[in-house]
Amino acid sequence: MGAVKRVAIVGFGSLGAMYAGCFGRAMGADGVFVVADEARTERYRAEPTVFNGEPIAATYLTYDEAAARAATTPFDVVLYAVKYGALAEAMEQSAPLVGADTAIISVLNGVTSEEVLAERFGWDRVLLCVAQQMDSRKVAPVVTAGCVGVLALGVRDGESPVQQANLARVTAWLSAIDQPFICPKDIRHQLWGKLICNVGVNQACAVYDCCFSGIHAPGEAREAMIGAMGEVAAVGRAEGVDLTDADVAYWLDIIDHLNPAGMPSLRQDVLARPGCLKEKIGYVPEDRLTEGLCLQQSISDNITLSSLKRLSNALGIIKEKDILDDANIWKQKFSIKTDDVRKFASTLSGGNQQKIVLSKWLSNDLDVLILNGPTVGVDVGAKQDIHALVHGLANEGLAVIIISDDLSEVVVNCSRVIVMKEGRIVGEMTGDDITENNILDIIR
Repeated sequence: MGAVKRVAIVGFGSLGAMYAGCFGRAMGADGVFVVADEARTERYRAEPTVFNGEPIAATYLTYDEAAARAATTPFDVVLYAVKYGALAEAMEQSAPLVGADTAIISVLNGVTSEEVLAERFGWDRVLLCVAQQMDSRKVAPVVTAGCVGVLALGVRDGESPVQQANLARVTAWLSAIDQPFICPKDIRHQLWGKLICNVGVNQACAVYDCCFSGIHAPGEAREAMIGAMGEVAAVGRAEGVDLTDADVAYWLDIIDHLNPAGMPSLRQDVLARPGCLKEKIGYVPEDRLTEGLCLQQSISDNITLSSLKRLSNALGIIKEKDILDDANIWKQKFSIKTDDVRKFASTLSGGNQQKIVLSKWLSNDLDVLILNGPTVGVDVGAKQDIHALVHGLANEGLAVIIISDDLSEVVVNCSRVIVMKEGRIVGEMTGDDITENNILDIIR
C-alpha cells in the first residue's frame, strides 16, 4: 500500500464539508473528491462551497463518475459523513469506489456504523473512528468551524497486521496534512464514551427544553443528563466495554466547556411534545430514523403514535382494529408502499418512511406543520412525491414551515423565505424574488 493521495468523501453536510475543506487545503482538488447523486453534484458545482472564508478545493463527482475513476485509479480513503438513515443507500452507491487497499472511515455518531460498513466491506478496510470536539456548521454553501476537532482512530483486531497496516497508512497521511488525530489504546472504549456524551446531552436538552446552559447549571436537567449518561455506561458494560464513573466525569468536563448558548439537534424535538398538539402544531425532524420513527415497531404503531388519546375509549383502552383502520387510511392517502401496515417501519424505503412520519402528525387536526429537511435521504422520485404532498396540504389551508439548506427545495416549495445566519434573520423575500442567487447573495 502506497501513500494516501486520493480521498473520496460521501456526505457533504457540515461535517463532510469541513473535512473536505481541511483535506483540500493540503491536498488540492486533485486529491479530494466529493461524491454524491447527480442532483446534489450539479448543485455543488453550481454553488461552490466555502469553508472558513475560502472556497473548498475539491472535485465534485457523481457516483457513476467516481466509479469510472476508481476503475483505473482506486481511491485510497473513502470517508462517510452521511446521516445514519442514508448510510445503507450511500454505501451501495459508493461500493465501486472501494478497492482492495481502500481504507474506510465513518464519522457518523453512535457505535454501529462501522459494523454496517464492515459487514459490506470487511474489517481489514474499515477503521473504528470517533469524530469529536468539532463545532462545524453549514448554512447552504457556507461552512464554518472554530475548531475542527480530533479524529480518534483504531482497529477492530489489534493483532491483525493487515488492519494495523491500514491504520498506519491513514495516520501517516493525517500527520502529513496536519489533521489532528489520536489513536486511543482502546478505541471501542472511546466510541462508547462519545455515545455517553451524545445520549446525555441530547436527551436532557430535549426533555428540559434547554440550551447547554441548562445542563451546565446544577439542577434537575443536569441530574437527568448524568443519569442518562450512567445508563449508557451500564449498557456499554453489558457489551463488554469497561466504562466507569471516571468516563462519565471525563465527558461531563467536555460538556461543561460547550458554548452555553448552543444546543444539540434533538432539542428540536421538544416542538413535538403534547403541548404543541394542543396548539395544533406538528414537527417532522430532519433525522427521521433516530428522532421521528420507532423502526422496530409496526407501521401502524408509528402512524398512530401521536393519536393514542383520540383512539382510546373512556377507559383508556385502544382496540387493535382501530389502530389498523386508522393506519390504512393514511397508507392509502399517501400511497405508502406496503402490503401490510403491521410490518416494521424498518422494512420501508426512505421516502415511504418519511410518509409515515408525515402521517403521524397529519392524523391530528393541525394548523401548522414544521418540516425540518423534509427530503433528506430520499430518492428523487420520493422527493417529488413529498413535495406534491406538501403543496396539497398548503392548498388545503395548512400552514407549512420548511427548514432546509437545500436551496432548490426552498425555491420550488416556498412562497415566502426568511434567511437566517448565525442565529439571526438577515433577509426576507417573497414571490418572484425567491431565487437561489438571491438567497446566496444574502448569505454571503
